[in-house]
Amino acid sequence: MKTNGYQSMQATPLESPRRPRILFIDAYDSFANNIVALVQESLNADVEIIRIDDPRYSNTGDLGLSHLAFLNFLSNFDAIIAGPGPGTVNNDKDVGLIKKLWQLDDADVLPILGICLGFQSLAANFGSKIERLRVPRHGIVSNILHSNRSIFAGLGEVHATQYHSLQVNIYHPIQTSLEAVWNLWKSTDECPQLEPLAWDFDDESNGAVLMATKHTMKPFWGVQYHPESICTSDEGKKIIQNWWKEAKSWSSSHPRTRTTTTSHSYLQHITNNPGQPKEKLFKAAKHLSAACSPEDFAQIIAYGHSPNHPRLRKLSRLPPECLNVNTTRVGRLCVTDLCELLKIQTNEAIVLQSGLINGLPVANGTGRYSIIGLFVPGETLRIHYYAPQRKLQLRNDPNEILIEIMVQDVWAYLKDIMQHLKLPDGPLRDCFTPFWGGLMGYVTYEAGLQTINVAPSPPACGVVAQPDICFAYITRSIVIDHQLGDVYVQSIRGHDMEWVSHTISGIQEARDLKNPPSALGGVDFASPQHSLPHKASYVEKIRRCKESIGAGDSYELCLTDQTKITVPKIPSTTPFAWHLYKTLIEKNPAPFTAYIRMGQVGQGVNILSSSPERFMSWNRYACCECRPIKGTVKKAPGVTLADAEAILSSSKEQAENLMIVDLTRHQLHGVYGAGNVEVTKLMQVEEFETVYQLVSVVEGRPTDAEGCAAPEEDRSNGNADYVPVEYRPQPTGIEALAASLPPGSMTGAPKKRSCELLKDIENNEPRGIYAGIIGYLDVGGGGDFSVVIRTAVKWDGVADDPDEEWRIGAGGAITAQSTEDGEYEEMIAKLDSIRQIFVAPPASGRTIL
Repeated sequence: MKTNGYQSMQATPLESPRRPRILFIDAYDSFANNIVALVQESLNADVEIIRIDDPRYSNTGDLGLSHLAFLNFLSNFDAIIAGPGPGTVNNDKDVGLIKKLWQLDDADVLPILGICLGFQSLAANFGSKIERLRVPRHGIVSNILHSNRSIFAGLGEVHATQYHSLQVNIYHPIQTSLEAVWNLWKSTDECPQLEPLAWDFDDESNGAVLMATKHTMKPFWGVQYHPESICTSDEGKKIIQNWWKEAKSWSSSHPRTRTTTTSHSYLQHITNNPGQPKEKLFKAAKHLSAACSPEDFAQIIAYGHSPNHPRLRKLSRLPPECLNVNTTRVGRLCVTDLCELLKIQTNEAIVLQSGLINGLPVANGTGRYSIIGLFVPGETLRIHYYAPQRKLQLRNDPNEILIEIMVQDVWAYLKDIMQHLKLPDGPLRDCFTPFWGGLMGYVTYEAGLQTINVAPSPPACGVVAQPDICFAYITRSIVIDHQLGDVYVQSIRGHDMEWVSHTISGIQEARDLKNPPSALGGVDFASPQHSLPHKASYVEKIRRCKESIGAGDSYELCLTDQTKITVPKIPSTTPFAWHLYKTLIEKNPAPFTAYIRMGQVGQGVNILSSSPERFMSWNRYACCECRPIKGTVKKAPGVTLADAEAILSSSKEQAENLMIVDLTRHQLHGVYGAGNVEVTKLMQVEEFETVYQLVSVVEGRPTDAEGCAAPEEDRSNGNADYVPVEYRPQPTGIEALAASLPPGSMTGAPKKRSCELLKDIENNEPRGIYAGIIGYLDVGGGGDFSVVIRTAVKWDGVADDPDEEWRIGAGGAITAQSTEDGEYEEMIAKLDSIRQIFVAPPASGRTIL
């Protein structure tokens, strides 16, 4: 699939190409790539994408030259699809170039299919009225009535997925007076050029809603619903095929012969200037005499120096050649036992822990592995990225800045770094762990906003800016395989088997001495102060969300708020955060818990997470899996799986999950392409330790990755999990990750407009680490990240500050079906699942952990 490409602008007589050439005009929707994939698969077509505000064709101050260039551009295509998007056709900025399509002269006209917003734009340009639905239809699937003519010829039942708050009113009697006696398929006096093709009668409040139309004289068709949705029946593909059949028939009897009148020099100018500045990937370094390429950056990380930067003092690292590894049985040791054996509680560390209870079988998506990333004192390097300035830094253990550069695309830069960090050789022995070493850390919500061109919210006045991406380069790690009961001790430092063997011996000794689990040790602290979101304020935000949804600006808005918990400062010698974490995993076990302590005391961050949601994982062949979760039922006495399934089968719960599934498909289609994305599980209820949840699974695979293992599939054929350094999957998992940020379950859809709305509704307050992701980028090529929800975060403050402040974010997806009380109660319930670790027991002035 080509994006924003440009073929020769010189007009030539239209020929019949072997493959159809379709132009897709994207109105910043979050399902556009699904439509493109559907068209490519249904028609074996080449599809090119441009945006509604493409600057090559949208300049109104160039004496009409950009319009002439647009006409020349259109002459390269056989047909056009005007896509869906947020907003209303009454706002020219929301439809942009789509509006020009209906005003083409006869010599320039070509077949066009409008979908959702494109459909409404078509209808509005030929006399209809666009008005609000009484009840918006987002993620709703209904059986529509069609005429069995034109693009619906030969179709059976059509189960159509709808995402719209507005409707087309052609002044049909069935719409104006609710009379069904008049012929449903005749045009009206007010809109004589629009022939109805389909209606929806599913919602009594809305009455009859027009679902499709065709122009009676021009080759224009439109559908209100989304034929590309995973829940639209197979007739969605047949609609596209019927449209193309109609389009070819029209084109054969109306050959285009238009010739260009646009100056060659202007055409050449806009071809070479597509409207976006061609900035370098990275700029000159501040602390070095020259710019630092990703290869140089990786050399410095892995080897402690770079031949291109001799001024850097050589770091205390030996060149990595392969994975040093040994394994033993874990026995009765749990993850926290291993952590305390390694003194995690008093040092920097990153722990990504499966929330499984020992002895229970591993279920798909619950996390088979736990990973302990160890910091080597005086050696471990960190990568910091500050989104507002696009500033990337490499820092050492004393927190000195070794490199500082400006990067235009941080994810492209990180992708290249990880390619250069790949191990030249495989493990010294069989090792099937998903992580051997590499980058571990977090990505904030604001860093995700930058990937969709939404300006990140700045920190509050007087608040020190914290990194939006923070990764440590982990060279020593422990991985526990909960399914097989094995523990792996690993190092990618050169010649580090002595440390591996010493650590294995320590684990074996502790395992042999392991006693039954003991109660948590005690840490005393005074009752904290809780600053909860005010209900009236939160309800007002819910109302604003619903107003935006009703206006057609969003399908779903994932509203959040933050609670501050102030605790009298505990002496630095007491591992308070670690004890809170142990309490958290006992009271709120989850599939993807995390403990992160990064930075020296007084200038670091503590993250305690018990997330139920995996964001994305991919294996070393870049085969990717996403597990979006929307819909939760808390376990309680008498609540069975059947009860949970009944609750989660409601239209509200199903709609929330469906919207995120279609969004996830769109994101992966944009990376992996048509035919390489599959929904392997759709809205199924899964049982976890404390909740039932509505889960879907979406997978993406590179074209050349036939037969590669799924992210958590067992491997047992030698070093099959080692992917040679020469192998460069197209695309990479990092590209899929970057294309999917910020997590759709924390934004809503369409993503860009929804995030812009949420910034304003949430008073431009940064979400920070909450609503971002936590995980790793493996030197073998894999990766795994969870969504940062059910999480407490603390940044170290001033040394003499008597208190420490923890923040907990919580919220929920607001849809047209949301109730104010229900959404507020859901937010508080999620908040309390984490807040409980700070609450003092009854009749006590302190909390005992």
